[in-house]
Amino acid sequence: MGEARVTLLVQTDDRGGVLNDFRSRAVVLLTALFFLISGITNPSYNWDIVAYVAAAHHEEGLSGQELSSATYKDIKREVDAAAFKELTAGDYVDVVFKDPQSLEQQLPFYTIKAAYIQLMRLLRALDVSHTSATYIISAIFTSASVLLLALFFFHFGVPILWLPVAAIVAGYETIASYSTPDAIACFFALLLIYAFTKGSKASYFIAVLLPLARTDLVILSVLAMAFDFFQKRSYEPVLSAAAALAVYFAINKIAGNYGWLALFNFTFIRITPYPAEIHISDDIRAYFGAYVNGFRTILASHHVMIYVLVVFIFVFRRGQKKFNPDLSAMMMICLFYAGAHFALFPVYEDRFFAFPASLLFLSLIALLFYCGSFSPAPKGR
Repeated sequence: MGEARVTLLVQTDDRGGVLNDFRSRAVVLLTALFFLISGITNPSYNWDIVAYVAAAHHEEGLSGQELSSATYKDIKREVDAAAFKELTAGDYVDVVFKDPQSLEQQLPFYTIKAAYIQLMRLLRALDVSHTSATYIISAIFTSASVLLLALFFFHFGVPILWLPVAAIVAGYETIASYSTPDAIACFFALLLIYAFTKGSKASYFIAVLLPLARTDLVILSVLAMAFDFFQKRSYEPVLSAAAALAVYFAINKIAGNYGWLALFNFTFIRITPYPAEIHISDDIRAYFGAYVNGFRTILASHHVMIYVLVVFIFVFRRGQKKFNPDLSAMMMICLFYAGAHFALFPVYEDRFFAFPASLLFLSLIALLFYCGSFSPAPKGR
């Protein structure tokens, strides 16, 4: 009887009264409201704010000294003197601040985040400055991500009281306050995985558009469509993955992106205020060192124990066939995404992985407390 109840908890969907329960709705709404208010009232003013404000102005036709002046004037109106100094003082940021050519050379790294920049421009039309728009968008999409994450809790039968814990552990507070497209990426990544989990054909459309949120999400598009193909053996996920790759390459081409090797060298080997002139290293030791340092960032991450426990459970429960197929597929997609992302870009910043961390945390709660992951499998199965 106990085992039957456990299986029911994990494998049924939308049980009567869950969505109509006042306390559940209150937890969801209060959690979403917390991240919305937190993000808007406590922006981080990380340096990316400079690049994205510049990218938005550049989309509006500014360049050269005019672009530099408009960018820093916009930011200076928003931040206090101490924050502005942090954004403009230092070997790298000082050159970008003083040399309009240097600022323009940063843009191909940022103009590829098409959805974020266009939303900034939309808010500007509503009389919101580009600077304010950077973190207002993040706060809104983090709040929306919480609402989406709640649907996963309802789907897998995990008590909604775990929702704020999952969001905090995954780092939603960070993406809510950052001037980056990470909150948009989190929302649309969750949307794709939810549509995939529900077996909706909307997943094919979402997968195609996902690189517009953040180009590295093309990895997720391909992974989700690969899982869908092996489940259904149809042509639709293949076409969707191919279209997502086409969108990815088109975005990079239009933005004049410098390419993966240039980004790798810029980020991990030698940061230069003039990335258009970057020299691609041929020293294999430099690349090896980047991965060694990258593993250190994983170990220092707040997410590391989530991954350790998830992998341990997979190994421990192998062959016992106790996993809900939806839960298992979701966990595998998240793990493969994190691994592939790290292989291509060997650094672990929690903000890049907010969506897989929140879904894997949800999976851990479901497996550890609601489907007896550590109880011995019945004999004869």
